[in-house]
Amino acid sequence: MITIGVDIESVTRFRNIPLNENKEFYERVFTQKEIAYCTSKASPAQHFASRFCAKEACVKALLQHDPTWKLDLKHIEVRNDKHGRPSIKVVENTDIELAISMSHSLDTAIATVLATRGKK
Repeated sequence: MITIGVDIESVTRFRNIPLNENKEFYERVFTQKEIAYCTSKASPAQHFASRFCAKEACVKALLQHDPTWKLDLKHIEVRNDKHGRPSIKVVENTDIELAISMSHSLDTAIATVLATRGKK
């Protein structure tokens, strides 16, 4: 079974909730590695927005496999390899493979997640 999730967000939303004033929100949604990555960038809001999209898209794709899953956004982590290519990891062990595509402009972020489960 192959499923897909997509999410789009306004970068302004994240500009309007800066980390230093909304630490509880960021720590509830993002891992420490994600926070460190985003805050190392010249425009953290764009990177937070695209990671938020990726997490939401992942939830949408995974819930098509099992609508009863209770997924915490912090248990989904967007990572980048040494070449900057993103990948996505769910903390819970699943037999589902995930592929991700993310992009952002100054004002908008988008992510798509493809979830594949082999036949049992």
